[in-house]
Amino acid sequence: MTVSPAAISAVEKRADRRLAIARELYQALAGQDPDRVIILRDGHGRVVARHDPRPEQDASEIAP
Repeated sequence: MTVSPAAISAVEKRADRRLAIARELYQALAGQDPDRVIILRDGHGRVVARHDPRPEQDASEIAP
């Protein structure tokens, strides 16, 4: 089976659009709750972006 270049291009455009939407959602969630761990992965499972919680200012007092 041969896939036309136009079909491949359409699939890539849809994947790019889904990733753009996911990035917008990622940024909104990271801004809404800075203490939440959020990981954005692409269609292949690779990490595209990662948001880790901000360290507590008094974390040194809590940690032994």
